[in-house]
Amino acid sequence: MTVLKGKCEGCSMAKILLRCKGCLMAAYCSEECQRRMRPRHSSNCRMPKNPTPTDIEVRKALGDFFTRSKSLLGLLACRLHLRAVDEAGGPVNKEALLVFLQWRTSVEIGNDQTLKRRDFLSLRECYLVNEHEMWSEAEVNKRGLPSSSIWNGPLRIFIRVEYEEKGGELKELPVVRDYDLPLGLRAHHIPPMPVLFQRIRAHLPSTGTKVMPAELVIRS
Repeated sequence: MTVLKGKCEGCSMAKILLRCKGCLMAAYCSEECQRRMRPRHSSNCRMPKNPTPTDIEVRKALGDFFTRSKSLLGLLACRLHLRAVDEAGGPVNKEALLVFLQWRTSVEIGNDQTLKRRDFLSLRECYLVNEHEMWSEAEVNKRGLPSSSIWNGPLRIFIRVEYEEKGGELKELPVVRDYDLPLGLRAHHIPPMPVLFQRIRAHLPSTGTKVMPAELVIRS
């Protein structure tokens, strides 16, 4: 396991964490939390048979991003839900969040006239979904998971990461994460959308110099 900082996927406490060596994406503060979260995590805990350096790099970047920003994604889902209910004038049957990310590479000429490579994760689009549009009710039951719920938890976050191998092959990494929102959360506790976007973007991992974020599309 690799040590990193963030919030444990088991107890949600901010601590020094150990990265799961089975997938490189989840992080826990102890073996106890890892064992307790195994039913939720097992479906995501896998690696390609012969992972490339890019496969490994993308998984680590996604793990770092989610570990640091899952609480912000939860608040964003709440804010999107409030907006959707207001626009619909009543209940909305969308209790999960879909997030699209893109791992990008750019090569630029530095001040010393040498080529510099930058790899970075960008947040491209996110919106609310009905979780049964993403997987069937039978699949939820098979995994033994409760249904997703934005206000009563756990919130189910479907993540899609698009990336390109050095040879030009396009790949997509689908991941499902659950996040338990704080008990007693109310609308007045949730920051405005622009503040949430700013905080989420601050957690997007990047190697090299700071990268300006891509345009983000938000739909409720």
